[in-house]
Amino acid sequence: MTNNQEIRAFRKGLREMSARYDALRSEIMAALGIKNRVSFGQYADGKLKLDVAKAQKIEQVFHKYGIEKPWGLPIES
Repeated sequence: MTNNQEIRAFRKGLREMSARYDALRSEIMAALGIKNRVSFGQYADGKLKLDVAKAQKIEQVFHKYGIEKPWGLPIES
């Protein structure tokens, strides 16, 4: 972007990110063998434990999207 360009809205970029997130979530849900977002959220928050095989599948999905370190601390409730 140069100084002479008109500044525009970034809604398009947000939509593209949303589409990637939806695809990422769908692939992770398939890797976990789940079909609902509630279970997905529980796994994502660390409330449901992952075995090693499932964790490896999730890492593969994240790596496909360029995310090398997807793990963090569980969310406390």
